[in-house]
This record gives sequence, structure tokens and C-alpha cells, in this order.
Amino acid sequence: SHWTHTDCAIREQLICMGPATQNGTGPSEMVFKCQACNRTSELLGWVKDVFQHCVMSWDGEALIRELDFVSRIFHGSKDPRGRKLHWKSDDLKENLRSGKVESKAACKAILMVFKELELDSQKTPENAESESGRLIAPQEACNRISEVVHEAVRNMEMVANEKMRMFKKARLSFDACERELAEKAREAGELNMDRQKKKLEIEELERIVRLKSAEADMFQMKANEAKRESERLQRILLAKSDKSEEEYTSNYLKQRLNEAEAEKQYLYEKMKMQETSRLSQSSGGGGDPLMFSKIHDLLYSVPPSADGPSNDCHPFRKNP
Repeated sequence: SHWTHTDCAIREQLICMGPATQNGTGPSEMVFKCQACNRTSELLGWVKDVFQHCVMSWDGEALIRELDFVSRIFHGSKDPRGRKLHWKSDDLKENLRSGKVESKAACKAILMVFKELELDSQKTPENAESESGRLIAPQEACNRISEVVHEAVRNMEMVANEKMRMFKKARLSFDACERELAEKAREAGELNMDRQKKKLEIEELERIVRLKSAEADMFQMKANEAKRESERLQRILLAKSDKSEEEYTSNYLKQRLNEAEAEKQYLYEKMKMQETSRLSQSSGGGGDPLMFSKIHDLLYSVPPSADGPSNDCHPFRKNP
């Protein structure tokens, strides 16, 4: 709220360069012309009071906003102190945004800038001329030298602290990079091991595929051989079946012929017995020679078989 309408005042040139407010004849500095009371106020001292009372309670973002307002206010300053404050504000603002400086260190640095500006304001040309015409007391010279030395030591301590902080931050970043590199190396080793394992598995699978392919070719060859053997056996079976049928027919005919021969022999024997009986009867009482002649012709009308049964077999026996 203490920077209300700052941009409007700059645009309306209510914040601009003007004579010093103490006697109106001093060197120009950045002033504020109030339209409410028609008074002019110098801004450097007011900004210094604001920072001295409030800067320690601001966080990093608030300090960046405050420094941005200060930088805009003193952007057009032609006073050496105003230009110096503008440069320091821009520098601290950029360092805060980039993380090079912490908020506490930046607060101390801006307060140190205001002390330097206060010392610069005491070294006016009039004081310089008056001091050049007189000798400086040894104690005063020692005090001034002591102040300069203390100021230089403080600046060196601030720079050393900042460098140490940056070194620690860089060291932490370096350690983090080392850990990340070691982790990546470990992951790369694991990936390499997995790749080797996958390669061995692929080679094993390829070997199994080749083995199974060889087995499939072998089984196919055996199947083809079995098929050819089956066809051959089938042809043999058909041939034997035809041959068996012929043999069965031949055996059946032979058996029928044998049966006929046996029946013929039986009838012949019977006829012979009847003839003997008839001759015996004819000697006693006569017979029928015509009937005997017909039976004899009927029996001998069937030609005898070359491999037929012998005359001594039973007339009713059948071959299996």
C-alpha cells in the first residue's frame, strides 16, 4: 500500500528530478510532488526509512516486489545516489529471482547500500572544499580508515558467505549428479544383464524350434513311409483276398467232386452187393439184368478225379 499509484505518479511526472528539499538550491535529486498539499518530498530518505523499518519482515517474493518499485522510481534519476540505488535494486532483484542470493542476505545488502548512500551524501562538494583547506586530525583519519576497513571487511564477508553458499549449492548439485550417474550406470548394467539373458533365451528358443522342426520332418518322413507301407499292404491284402476267394472256390469244387466220387463208390458197392444178391437169387429164382445195366451206366457216366479219395474211404465222410 505504501507504493500506491507509483506508476501513475511517474507517468504524470509527479515523481521526477527536482532541487533538494532542504534549501531548494542543492543538487537535483528524485522528488515527489504531492497534488493534495502542494509540497515536495525527497524520495531517497523515505525509501530508506521504509526498508529500515520493514525489510526484515519481508519474504523473498515481497522483497522482489519492493525492489521492483524502487527500481522503477529511480529509473530516470540523474543523481549518482539514485542511479546507484537503481543499479543495486536491479542486481539484487535478478539474484533473488535466479536463486543466487537468499532473502536474508539480500535484506542485509540493501541496508548496506543505504548506509553507503548516506556516507556518499555527507561527502558534498562544499565539505570536500572545506576539508581540502584544513588538515585532518590523526584520530579522525584513523576513524575514517577504520570505517573504510570495516566496510571492506563486511563486504568481503558478504561476498565470502555468498561464494560459500554458491559453493555448497554447487557441491550438492555435483553430489546429486554423481549419485544420478551411479544410478544410471547401475541401471545400464542391469539392462545389459537383462539383454544378455534375453539373448540367451532367444537362442535357446531358436534351438528348440530347430529341434522341433527336425522332429516334425522326421515324423513326416515316417508318416510318408507308413502311408506307402499301408498302401503296399492294402494291395497285398486285396491280392491275397482275391487269391483266397479263388482257393476257396477251388477247394469247394474239389470237395463237391470228392463227395460225388464217394457217393459214386458207395452206389457202386451197393450195386455190386445187389448184383451179387441178384445173382444168387437168379441162380435160385431169376433177376432183372436191364435194371442193373442202367445203374451201371449211370455210375460210370461221371469221370473219376485224379486226386479224388481212395476206394477204401467211408462213402459218407466229408472233408473239412
